[in-house]
Amino acid sequence: MATLSKRPGGRDRAGYGRGTLYKGKTFERKTDARRSATEMEAAVASGSSADVIATPTRMTRAQRIKAYTASVPAGRTTTANLI
Repeated sequence: MATLSKRPGGRDRAGYGRGTLYKGKTFERKTDARRSATEMEAAVASGSSADVIATPTRMTRAQRIKAYTASVPAGRTTTANLI
């Protein structure tokens, strides 16, 4: 189920969590957050959601960092910044 919340800075956050799946994003307008939440729910329900993150269970911090660096393309974030 998607949730909407207000961030301390005044922005709105839409999040979707189901079991061990989670995805969230912040928006300037509540209307955009509501639309995104609806789209996230529809994408997960249809099985076409590639960008919803499966929350790892029983992994050490080092294992999570290794899994994250393997899944994110190289860019400004380097392995040294994550440790």
